[in-house]
Amino acid sequence: MKTIRTTLAAVVLAATSFTAAAVTIQYPFSVTIRDFRGAAGYTNPDFDNSDPISGLKTGLVSSSLSGGKPEFIGSNGAGDITNATTFAAWYRKCDGGTYSCIGEEKVTLSGKVDPLTGVLTYSNSSFFPADLFTSNPWDSPSNIPHNFFFTAELKANLTYNSSLVNQFSFTGDDDLWVFINDKLVLDLGGIHPAVTGGFDLDDLIANNTLAISHGDTYSFSMFFAERHHTQSTLNIISSLGPLQQVPEPATLALLGLGLIGLAGMRKRKQA
Repeated sequence: MKTIRTTLAAVVLAATSFTAAAVTIQYPFSVTIRDFRGAAGYTNPDFDNSDPISGLKTGLVSSSLSGGKPEFIGSNGAGDITNATTFAAWYRKCDGGTYSCIGEEKVTLSGKVDPLTGVLTYSNSSFFPADLFTSNPWDSPSNIPHNFFFTAELKANLTYNSSLVNQFSFTGDDDLWVFINDKLVLDLGGIHPAVTGGFDLDDLIANNTLAISHGDTYSFSMFFAERHHTQSTLNIISSLGPLQQVPEPATLALLGLGLIGLAGMRKRKQA
């Protein structure tokens, strides 16, 4: 049986080293943030703060990535998404088109890693990364001075270690989709209050959902959207990615991964 302790938090990507004596270390990772509104008005109707909100909606995107991006397959208006054309702009470069983002930046976030368990965490109940590169909080009322309307994209290559727990869990709002090797494994679409979801990579492999073997490198792709100015929460915990010893005495090196949400502790599997 696997022993897992689940809590709110998050994860990330990079390579770093730390001493075994450390309680936690800061673990930087970068995400691509795209801003979807300018001072002159909305650039994309999917980011319109409409009421009532759709709530959690699954089945809005295809089960596989198309050209490295999610593809909208819902009916027009489902999940407060106008259509496939407006959705196609969410995770693509700002090109000045009708529905395009108006700003795009790589933003560095900082998670934490427990050197004893290897669990990477990120927890933020006030997640407003677009504030870092925009000065006008045009997306919200004056009493909530933040830039709410944005998307976040995170991609990493990880190595599967079948002897470890391999879980990922997320709590947040709004849309969140995770793909492993371009296959959808977590579907939390729509404009909704903070909800929790996750997956066990070992179970997906055992059920033949993913063709991954011990030692294989696989792709992790996470797509997030904030589309309503009530709250913005992003909490993740992940035990994905291998924790390996390096030659230096009492030093550990964390290789790979950084994500965003809620999951479990990295512990050895027991028979």
